[in-house]
Amino acid sequence: MGEKLKVQNTSLSKGTETWLLFQAFVLLCMARLILWVLPFRWCLRLCAQTRQGERTPGHGELPAISRAIRRASRKTIFNSTCLVKALAARWILRSRGIESTLFFGVAPGTSQKIAAHAWLESHKLEITPCLKEHHVLFKC
Repeated sequence: MGEKLKVQNTSLSKGTETWLLFQAFVLLCMARLILWVLPFRWCLRLCAQTRQGERTPGHGELPAISRAIRRASRKTIFNSTCLVKALAARWILRSRGIESTLFFGVAPGTSQKIAAHAWLESHKLEITPCLKEHHVLFKC
C-alpha cells in the first residue's frame, strides 16, 4: 500500500487551491449521482478508462488534491463514501494527466460482517486513504 500523505504546505497558489476545492466538490456530487443512477459495472468501466500522456505531478500537487477531496467531502449534503471520494480524486488526477490506481478491497468486520473499502493511490502515495488492512480484490 502507498504511503500516507502528510498535511503540508504546498507551492500551489491560493487560486489553484480554491479551484481544486471547487472541482473536488463538483466531482464528488457527480460521482455520487453516477453511483446512484448507473449500474455498478458501468461505473467500473468509467473508472477503468485510462488517459494517454501520463505526467509526473508537480511538487505539492498530490497533497493538495487529497486535501481538496477531504475538505469538499465535509461540505456535501450526502455521505461522501470512500468510493465517491476515490472516484472524484481519480477524475481530478486524470484531468491533469496524472496516473493513479483505484483499489477495491475487503477487511473482516465485526460480527461476521465484511467491510468493503475503496481507495486511490498515485505515485505510491495514498490520495484517499486505506483506513485499515484490506485484502485487495480488484484494482484498476
